[in-house]
Amino acid sequence: ASAGLLVIGDNYFPGWRAAVDRRPAPLLRADYTLRAVPIEAGAHSVDLVYDPLSFRLGVGLSAAGLVLAAFSLVTDRPRWV
Repeated sequence: ASAGLLVIGDNYFPGWRAAVDRRPAPLLRADYTLRAVPIEAGAHSVDLVYDPLSFRLGVGLSAAGLVLAAFSLVTDRPRWV
C-alpha cells in the first residue's frame, strides 16, 4: 500500500479544515469541485470541520452590537423633569 488521497464527495468551499490523526492536514481540490485529503498508507482517523471566518466575524460583530445596545440603554435614559 502507498500514500493516496481521500476524496470526499461534496463540494470544496473555503472555511473547511482537515486533520488526520488529530494533526492538521492540507485540504485539496479534487476534480475541480470536490474535497480531498492526502493520507499515508494504513488506518487513519480523518476529521473535517467547517469553520468559516465569515461566521466568526458575524458572531463577533453581533456580540459587539448587543454590548453597544445594552450600553446605550443604560446611559441614554430619559430625564424626567
